Amino acid sequence: MKNTARLLALLLALLLLPFAPKACAAVDDDTVRGIFEALIAEDSAYSEMKASYTEFYPETVFSETLDDNGFTLAVSGNEYFEGSWTFTLDGDDLVLSCSSEDYTGTMMSSYVLNAAGKYYGMNTDLLNGYIIGLNAMELENHYYVVEKDEESGTTTVRIYVGGPYEMKELDEMLLEPPVLDFEPLDDNYISMAANCGKLSMIANGNARGVKILVGEYGGLDELAYQSILNVVKVLQPKGWEDFLNDYTELVETDTEAYTVTLNADEEAVAEIYEPRENVSYALLRFGEEESYDEWVFEEDWPPIEALTEHYFRTLAKVETGTAGASLKTAEAACFVCAFASAYDLEDAYTEQLRANMVTAFEQLDEDEQAAFWQGFDAVRELLDSCLEDYGANRAVFEDAGRAEEMDMYMDNWQVRSAWETLRDHTLTMGNDTAG
Repeated sequence: MKNTARLLALLLALLLLPFAPKACAAVDDDTVRGIFEALIAEDSAYSEMKASYTEFYPETVFSETLDDNGFTLAVSGNEYFEGSWTFTLDGDDLVLSCSSEDYTGTMMSSYVLNAAGKYYGMNTDLLNGYIIGLNAMELENHYYVVEKDEESGTTTVRIYVGGPYEMKELDEMLLEPPVLDFEPLDDNYISMAANCGKLSMIANGNARGVKILVGEYGGLDELAYQSILNVVKVLQPKGWEDFLNDYTELVETDTEAYTVTLNADEEAVAEIYEPRENVSYALLRFGEEESYDEWVFEEDWPPIEALTEHYFRTLAKVETGTAGASLKTAEAACFVCAFASAYDLEDAYTEQLRANMVTAFEQLDEDEQAAFWQGFDAVRELLDSCLEDYGANRAVFEDAGRAEEMDMYMDNWQVRSAWETLRDHTLTMGNDTAG
């Protein structure tokens, strides 16, 4: 009887084996070393970030140290971007513990995640989209976990490094409202991006006209179709309600209000975004072409029209000294960061930028000029405080519902540098216009 019971138990184990979680070999020193080498490889995202940063801030020093139980990344020589972050092996996870206000630490962990993906041969674009999708859809996630402890003020990041990620949920993931965390389009030009699973979205324009690019890894299918509908519902471009009523399947269409081009060619995609390998794109156009093309330019500085309408007049509308002014200022600060980043002002041609700014400023009447300086001073004070200590200022962006957006800007040295360029040239344009 005992032998029969043992045989039944063995058969049951064999039957259940295909459905059991995969057992992974214990993570050893060779695994950690391999991930570390993938992280610091010349073609890694981390190395590209370092090269870009040191190009503009040569005094910045990066260092990476491999030890017996993990590795440490450190940055010094730059008052806005310095610190030390240690990733320690704990079972099958690399673990980082840092201050909840240390958003750079979380950024560093994303490079480690990509290095783990590279080490295990995973597609890093799909990997990042997968992690975003798990969190947005509140699916079970033990691969990349960020936990914040309010009492201690610490954040713990756990990155699974025990083997390749299954990513079996990829075919469930859509671009949905939790991922598309945007307001409906208004008169202000905006550039936005989102990523989830196999899908990505880039949109440029405003309520009068917008270009939307939806890409899907491996070819466009029902996931892309449903994602397109969700994007249009969230952004609400001109003619969006008719589109949702009429667009019942994934097909190309061309009407006076909108067009949909499937499998857009590389040239059309490149107008908005650098095409990715193995990704197919649907290109949607809504409204007036001059609106969504108004920021297409050949040089690395904003044209006069964009400076007038999208910088000077936007800040002239910022309320100061009233209830809710701080929230308006926070919203304007986000807009200014997006504006400066969109034109790569961290690498602007100085003489042309200053000349365009002076000419654009002269397009305003005296009341608009005075209002601009009030709005600019409020935004400048807030953003400069953020550069010194973003954690101490983050609450105002939380109140305005823009904290995640500003997190992204403050974690990006290029955005910070672009704002500094825009700020300095505003203060000195013509040397006689500032109030």
